[in-house]
Amino acid sequence: MWARWLCSLLAPDGKYLASGGSDGTKIWDLALRSEVNAPASSWALRGATTQLLWLKRDDDTTEALVIGTQAGYLVCWSDDVGKNKDASVFKQVWCRQLATAAEITGLAFDAMTNKLAVCNRSGVIQLYTLRGTAIRDEVFSWPIHNCVPRSLEFGAMVNNERELLVFGTFCGLVYPIRGNLPPSATMAWSLGCQIGDVALDIENNVLCVNDPWTGVDTFNFREKTTVKSFAVPMTKSARVRNVSLGEKGAIVVSGSDDGVAFVFNRRNGALVTKLRVDASDWVQTVAVRDLRTEKIKALTGLETGDIKGIPHIFAAKSREIAGRNAIFVYCKKTTRRRFLARVAASFKMVVHVVVCLAALLALYQNFSVYAFKVPVPRV
Repeated sequence: MWARWLCSLLAPDGKYLASGGSDGTKIWDLALRSEVNAPASSWALRGATTQLLWLKRDDDTTEALVIGTQAGYLVCWSDDVGKNKDASVFKQVWCRQLATAAEITGLAFDAMTNKLAVCNRSGVIQLYTLRGTAIRDEVFSWPIHNCVPRSLEFGAMVNNERELLVFGTFCGLVYPIRGNLPPSATMAWSLGCQIGDVALDIENNVLCVNDPWTGVDTFNFREKTTVKSFAVPMTKSARVRNVSLGEKGAIVVSGSDDGVAFVFNRRNGALVTKLRVDASDWVQTVAVRDLRTEKIKALTGLETGDIKGIPHIFAAKSREIAGRNAIFVYCKKTTRRRFLARVAASFKMVVHVVVCLAALLALYQNFSVYAFKVPVPRV
């Protein structure tokens, strides 16, 4: 791809990788390792691609991608399966511009209620109901005063509605929206830091937040308490360094302003590895997805996920460059030490099973011989 990479996201089945930047949106077939035929992005009018969202629906196997742009446009592409069976082809389904033409900073989709949420830099939150891939109705459009939304997430179920969470960039507040009621500052709760990006895992009760000044903080989502902090060095200036969770919430991946992607162990806080993308370029984008748990989170230069059971990370530079911006692909490799540890654990489990079976067999033999032995009375 060319130019700056701003966002990326793996498809729910791991077949496609969507990437967006200053030159528009591109879709890559990971099996063929080639670019997929897609409509022209019209980035000169719509602006750079800032947000991506794959629509995962249980009743429809067609791949659908929602795109948010710098000029406030929402665009939907769909996989045109019947047009060409030999190659994947995407077509544009619809395109609309929000009432306030500002950069789209967040997208979220709830498959249970079939609702699409979007927020932009001017502080407007909009919620739509979808019919397939088409927008059916606009549920509400609410402004949040004195707040620049950075991310949107659908949270837990509250009565019959799923709670929508809006994360403010500079205020550090989380605004819950329930039903059709407007967001209120009295219901908001503070994270105590600026919010560069958010990763939410409701199943594991983990909220992961990027602080542009210090690094990454993890919270207990239900209790709203800080659990652990991960320091990410700031070598130039405070920039948004997106963050995400991977491997069923076991690792935390963060970008940096020094060309490095940091991978942490979420439970013990240890630094697992550093992935060098470039000598000093900005790695802003980070996104993680586990195919086996179907958890999706899109962020900005880094994308991680499992392909054929092997964790992969896709990374690229997040600054304007003159030539091609190569996408670097990293995969998790099992070391000899880790392999021997797994073999030892498996052998230990087998030994335990054999010992338990031997104990049960000995108990059965002794119990059958002595426990029911009836004494014969002497005559």
